[in-house]
Amino acid sequence: MDDLFNQLYSNGALLVMWGALLFHLIIPFPRDVHPAILWHKFAELLSSKVNINSTYNQSLISGTLAWLLMCVPAYLVLWALQPLVWQPQLFELALLLIALDWKNNEKLAGELIHALAKEDKLKARKLLEPLLNRDTERLSPLGLGKAGAETLIMGMAVTSFASCFGMPSAAESPLSCID
Repeated sequence: MDDLFNQLYSNGALLVMWGALLFHLIIPFPRDVHPAILWHKFAELLSSKVNINSTYNQSLISGTLAWLLMCVPAYLVLWALQPLVWQPQLFELALLLIALDWKNNEKLAGELIHALAKEDKLKARKLLEPLLNRDTERLSPLGLGKAGAETLIMGMAVTSFASCFGMPSAAESPLSCID
């Protein structure tokens, strides 16, 4: 038993992962204040200024500047927060908590299943409208189901990708190469 405890305690990454999963299970981020959603809302505001019908070169320049305006401040925030963390595992825990969002996907799936089972297209449209980049008014119940399945699958894929690749790369490589 002591060997198992020592092995688990000595591996900080495993404790960070289990801590993040437990914390996210007990107190998940609400979808409206999740940092990724806020970043997405900022991107939508920025795209309304950038996506103007103009020449190709102008679109390329404005798109590149918009991308830099989104990524450079996020990178600088990570870089500025690194020295303030007294335990690197806590920083990794915070990044993993930001990357996790499976409780909101689970909640959306349950509500969407109930709405489509009752054939309540209005409720299903209301649930999917903020998440889709298309008009939901003309979608049939089958179309709403397909759009919901696509949204949930992509949400799980993004969560898995962010947890497996984004968090370790944000916690280790970009920040450690600056020092």
